[in-house]
Amino acid sequence: MILLSIALLGINTAAAQTIVCSNKGVLLNSSSPTKSEICVNYRECITIPADVNASEITLPFKYVVNQHVVQWRTIINSKQETETIICPPGEICSKISCTFCAEFFGNPHCFPQLAVGIMAACLSLMIAPILMICYFVTSSRKRRHHRKEGPDNMKPRGSQGRQLERIFALHPLRSKMIVFTAIMACLTSEAEACVFSHNINANNTVCHKTNNSDNCRQIQETTITLSERRPEACFRLRNANKTVGSIEVRLQHVVLSCNPVVLFYTRDVNIITESAKRCHLAGSCTSQTCSHTRRTTRIPELQDTYDFPGVSKCTTSCGGIGCGCLLPMPGCLFSRTFAQPRNSKVYRVFHCPTWEESAMIKITHSDATGKRTTSVVNVISQTTKVSDYVNITLEFVTSPTIPLLSSIFLQAVNSSSSEVSLIGNDDVFALRCPTENSTSNVTECIMEDTCSCSPTETDANCQCRNLNITERTNSVDSRLPLSSSVLYLQDVHGRVQGISHESVADLTIGTSVQYQTDSLVDYMNCDISATPLHGCYNCLSGAEVIFSCFSKQPIMVEVNCERHMFAAVCNSSTSHTAVTIHATVPKFKEACWVQCGSSLHNITLSGVLAYHASWIPSNNKQGNKHANYIDMFNYPNLEHLLDVAMENWKTAVTTIVAVAVFIGVGTLMIPKLVSKLVC
Repeated sequence: MILLSIALLGINTAAAQTIVCSNKGVLLNSSSPTKSEICVNYRECITIPADVNASEITLPFKYVVNQHVVQWRTIINSKQETETIICPPGEICSKISCTFCAEFFGNPHCFPQLAVGIMAACLSLMIAPILMICYFVTSSRKRRHHRKEGPDNMKPRGSQGRQLERIFALHPLRSKMIVFTAIMACLTSEAEACVFSHNINANNTVCHKTNNSDNCRQIQETTITLSERRPEACFRLRNANKTVGSIEVRLQHVVLSCNPVVLFYTRDVNIITESAKRCHLAGSCTSQTCSHTRRTTRIPELQDTYDFPGVSKCTTSCGGIGCGCLLPMPGCLFSRTFAQPRNSKVYRVFHCPTWEESAMIKITHSDATGKRTTSVVNVISQTTKVSDYVNITLEFVTSPTIPLLSSIFLQAVNSSSSEVSLIGNDDVFALRCPTENSTSNVTECIMEDTCSCSPTETDANCQCRNLNITERTNSVDSRLPLSSSVLYLQDVHGRVQGISHESVADLTIGTSVQYQTDSLVDYMNCDISATPLHGCYNCLSGAEVIFSCFSKQPIMVEVNCERHMFAAVCNSSTSHTAVTIHATVPKFKEACWVQCGSSLHNITLSGVLAYHASWIPSNNKQGNKHANYIDMFNYPNLEHLLDVAMENWKTAVTTIVAVAVFIGVGTLMIPKLVSKLVC
């Protein structure tokens, strides 16, 4: 534990030298001579140009409202430097950096008067033109009616009023806005959290007596489905209608490990072309020389180029005195394009036709005294991992189609540091070696003819295509690790691994937990409280609440709520238990109660949650359905908007009156100004 604390302290100290958490993202403290990259939660990345001075990098609002991981990396002299920090969630309102955006209007409680004023002004400006059009149309009809009927045949005023009512009366269901508002106001569903999704009851218990004590073992097997959207499953251990422990199974990552197939080996080379002009019958030039020259033909005039693999060519050239030859016969232009290594690094080019699927699982067991035991296991697909408390079998992994898994990779095999990069479809390697040993003697390798030549009278001007490997491996755009919204690619001890954000793992959990019945404590009093919820609603991250519980002896208590149940650990040092709740309403409130010993504690879970406009599209094309606790269309909660508007009704009325006065004055003054200018 002490070593872990020192390591974390060292990480934070090092991270402070380059990046630190800030109010709206991260603060870049120093500049880099090369291009760098900042990624949040291994999903979204921002590229920073070289030599940028210290500045604050604004991160997406949907990440900063919860705890998030920020990674900075750059490549200097082929060495990759990375720093990773964990930023805590901050005050939601201070992280809104825009005015006319979804986050501003979706969280009106942050700036209530300004938000209500802007919305009232916009609403007035939208309604005012409609009212003006209706006014002018009605006035025009009224004037035509007066001219047609005359003053003596006018209809009674009451009849005219009824006619206007018929004109403006609309059925409520004909208004799409009214129907939309009514539907959205009804979208107030209850929250979901990582509650006890599975019970292990006494009828699944096997006990035997030892020294006047019952040693019992809970046995149960169940199948669960976990993903990054729903990563937890909580098991409650019950005895005599009491909770005697819990097991939490959390999916940390779905890992896809590459099973590589090497295509060829290569080196970073310069493509050089040398040429030599010979007249007819001079040197090796004859009338049949060019027609018999092949790519591997040895040309005596270019003997010094054969220390490297290359391509030989011969084209006819001019002859005669005008070209410096005695005979009026065509001469020969010999050329050879060869690959000369730039350095001693050797690279292998490979792809991954298959990927080994595994799941990184974190298992946390809490006994009746509140003692927690945590272990992390890696379970390969179709295998079982046996631990002290559970047996976990990874039945199968379901993943969407990820084109990045079909990429071709470039890896340095004789480098002390990790150098794995992605290769594009248009990249060309001029030098190809069949084995790693052949790269030390490049004459055993083959050079691809990737050149387009335009020969002159004395020289062969060639333009050759070849990937600059050094430049590619020194670019943060292609060097691993790479982050995307669906996959995080990294190099782990020379093996390419991908962490899939969209995969779903089906697990079979076999529990086998032992406890002693005489050690169960159910008479100890406790003191428990809960923090306000902090986080977002209608989002994948959810909101977090922390229970703080004190008791003289370690115990575990049940937190029973209206729709949920949690377990909290109590001890003499005031234990803290964090729970994540996925809510779909901004104003979350739920009554809970805790029975410990002879005391009953009433707790209210409440808090105002943040809204961020993360549009969640349908995933049917990938064959991977999203979790059902997230609304497909992430609109802000209209009930919350109306509550804030009613609390600040004076601001709304003042704004509407001001806009109405402005429009009224403009309507009366503009015709007079136009008439004066025209006349």
